[in-house]
Amino acid sequence: MPGGLTLTVLIGTGHPVLTMVALCIAIMGRQSIAPLFWSIPSAMLTGAAAAAGLAMINAVGNLGGWLGPSIYGLVKDATGSTQLGLLCLALGPLLSAVCVLAAGHDPRTGRMMVRKK
Repeated sequence: MPGGLTLTVLIGTGHPVLTMVALCIAIMGRQSIAPLFWSIPSAMLTGAAAAAGLAMINAVGNLGGWLGPSIYGLVKDATGSTQLGLLCLALGPLLSAVCVLAAGHDPRTGRMMVRKK
């Protein structure tokens, strides 16, 4: 998603077909993020903790539906630039990826998933 939104900003409004392609890339990236985040709590947690992890993802996702347009509007009003607003929206998934990478991978979870089958 960050790449598609950044491409949209770099292309600008002079090339509508290329801008549409970049937006399609951004939407494909956005749609591919959800399954990854929904699988993390059930891979790392069990029982009530897994349910709480899924609930937290749902709550943060609902807040993101409000926060994203609000940030975009604030940046657009403050700077007059829609491009900066898109770049600010591209930072969200980028920060999420950094958080997931910082959490790391526990090799034991891979063995646990194999054992469950």
